[in-house]
Amino acid sequence: MFHYLRLLFIISLISLPGFSGAAMAEKSLQLKWENLIPELDPLQNPLDALPADLWDAYDEINYWKRLQQILLDPEGQEELRAAEKKAQKAFGVFLKKGVDINDVYKQREGYLSEVDKRKKIVVRKYDGEKITISGYLLPLEFSDAGVKEFLLVPYVGACIHVPSPPANQMIYVKSDKLYKFKDTFEAVTVSGTLKTEAYSNKLSLVDGTQIVDSGYKMQARTIEIYSDPEKSK
Repeated sequence: MFHYLRLLFIISLISLPGFSGAAMAEKSLQLKWENLIPELDPLQNPLDALPADLWDAYDEINYWKRLQQILLDPEGQEELRAAEKKAQKAFGVFLKKGVDINDVYKQREGYLSEVDKRKKIVVRKYDGEKITISGYLLPLEFSDAGVKEFLLVPYVGACIHVPSPPANQMIYVKSDKLYKFKDTFEAVTVSGTLKTEAYSNKLSLVDGTQIVDSGYKMQARTIEIYSDPEKSK
């Protein structure tokens, strides 16, 4: 009797308007951008271990090295010579402390290399999952008809006005249907199947093209204008 009543309940539920088994199957994980960053042990910046006087000396040497690359015209030579004098004193500070500046540079390069590697590491447990995430739409190509391919990014201006986010903070989105957007960096909510698949994207800009790498790929099922849940309460 209990099983019979349960079956009747399920049948009546399915018959309700707007309900379908497919809708239940389409239930997706609600993700935030921080969910796409893997949990890793924190890195230790080797410069943090330097005492204040060596920090200052390191800055003086770095400043001189940067000027060597950008001040090539005769008008900048006076500033370059002044920076060189300060850098020579800074080298003396390292010698006095018995610290090899070359070792500091090697440690720093190793640290920065590891930082770059971590930007590409993705959270593989979401591979193949149906997810929903909100972000800003950055078209890969501009068309009055709309877009079928775009980058979803976590903040306005990414890749154009400010540096590109890490690869694990960009999603390359493909849709079977054209999405008509009003503005670049339109806030949208996208639902679909996520793949942990690296992809190099050619981004069309006013002054040319730029290659940006995304760590995720998504086949969109729905694309909607973002609605702030707090404002809808």
